[in-house]
Amino acid sequence: MSNATDLYTIGQLAQRTGLHPRTIRFWSDSGIVPPARRSDGGYRLYDAEAVARLDLVRTLRELGLGLDAVQQILEKRPR
Repeated sequence: MSNATDLYTIGQLAQRTGLHPRTIRFWSDSGIVPPARRSDGGYRLYDAEAVARLDLVRTLRELGLGLDAVQQILEKRPR
């Protein structure tokens, strides 16, 4: 990652975070970590905010919180 305007694919996020691409896709489909936009080919693209959000979600899940609780926390978190 070189700057905040970079966009990343699910595969690149998986390498960066150590999460499985299916997990990222599931969290994306659930609205927990929405893509910044889609490529011309329809692929999801994520920005630096999504990377930070993924890190937070992973940490909250590792602490034992369920997805409903994670969503509630993220809704209360200022952007």
